[in-house]
Amino acid sequence: QGFAAQNITVAGDSAGGTLAIALTHLLRFIGSPAPGALVLLSPWSNLVDTKPSVEANKDYDFVVLRPLESPISNPRLLYKPGQRLTPEIRTEMRDPLVSPYFGDFKNFPPTLVQAGAKEVLIDDIEALVKAIDEQNPGNPDSVVFEVATDMYHVFQNFPDYPESVKAYASIGNFVSKWTTS
Repeated sequence: QGFAAQNITVAGDSAGGTLAIALTHLLRFIGSPAPGALVLLSPWSNLVDTKPSVEANKDYDFVVLRPLESPISNPRLLYKPGQRLTPEIRTEMRDPLVSPYFGDFKNFPPTLVQAGAKEVLIDDIEALVKAIDEQNPGNPDSVVFEVATDMYHVFQNFPDYPESVKAYASIGNFVSKWTTS
C-alpha cells in the first residue's frame, strides 16, 4: 500500500519471469493499473512449444526441457501432474496466465529482458521480445533486449561474472528510468 503502480517494477527470473508477465496480464484484464516496468531475466513465457535452441544449446545450459508430449516435461509436471496430454490441456496451457507469451502486449509496461545467448530458452525469449515489440509499433521504449554472449540461463545469479555486473548495472539504470520514488 502507498505506492502508485507506475512506481513499481515487477521482476522475475526464469519461471519468476513467467509470473511477472502473467501478473501484468491479470492486472490489466481485471482493470487494475499495471506496474510501471518489468524486468525479466531469462523468462520462460511459452510452456507449450519447444524451439530449436532447446536442442542446440543443451550442452551449454543446465536447464533440461523436455517436449510437452513427454510425461515428465516440466510444464506438465507443474500444471497437470500425472495426467495424459489432451487437446484440452494443451489449449489450457496456451492461456496467457499459464503461458504469458500468448497474451496481449499492446501498451504493455516498458520491459527489460535479459538472456544468455547459450541458454536453451533463447529462441522463446527472442519470440517474446518480438511479440512485445511488434504489438507496440512506433514505441522504441516498449522492450529492451540484452543478450550476454556465451552465457546460460539466469547467468545473473553468479554475481562475480563480469556479464552479471554489467547486467545488474543495466537493471538499475532501467528501473531508475521508469520508476520514481
